[in-house]
Amino acid sequence: MQNSASSLAEKLRARTEKERQATEALFQENFHALQQHLQASSKNALATTENAILESLAQLEQNISSRCRTMGTVFSRPCRLALLWSCAILIVSVLTIWGLLMLSQYRIKALEQEISNLSTRREQLEAQNASLWNSFKGLEPYQAEGKSYLLTPAGQQIVHAGKVGQRDAWEVVRR
Repeated sequence: MQNSASSLAEKLRARTEKERQATEALFQENFHALQQHLQASSKNALATTENAILESLAQLEQNISSRCRTMGTVFSRPCRLALLWSCAILIVSVLTIWGLLMLSQYRIKALEQEISNLSTRREQLEAQNASLWNSFKGLEPYQAEGKSYLLTPAGQQIVHAGKVGQRDAWEVVRR
């Protein structure tokens, strides 16, 4: 009977350890999946911004080269105005590009902060898990004559501590 109780306790310990490892693996997997998703999202946002900038620059370059050819053949006041407008558009485009780059950099920093916060939260959950695990350390299940019992460590006993709502509360204390 004692061998079955100790083997049952060993099975319970092994199962609890297995569940803890599975929980930890799930935390790791979720964290890595979130981290990869955030990296992919920031890369996609950066690629979209870069493509829009390159397209805008290509259009601007075509406009400027077209205006320059026209200005070379006819150097008149309307052509000079077109050149000035092209320069103004170029300046606005450069400022727009700079603004988009600053926006993407801000977004990347926000994503890094979110990853840091998730790492901190994971560490807090792991610490909480460890304290819960320690509070049940030493208690062992035992079955005899069709009944289930909970064995306390040597030198400790379980005493009734009152009620919490409709339920009985018990406390493990030293003898």
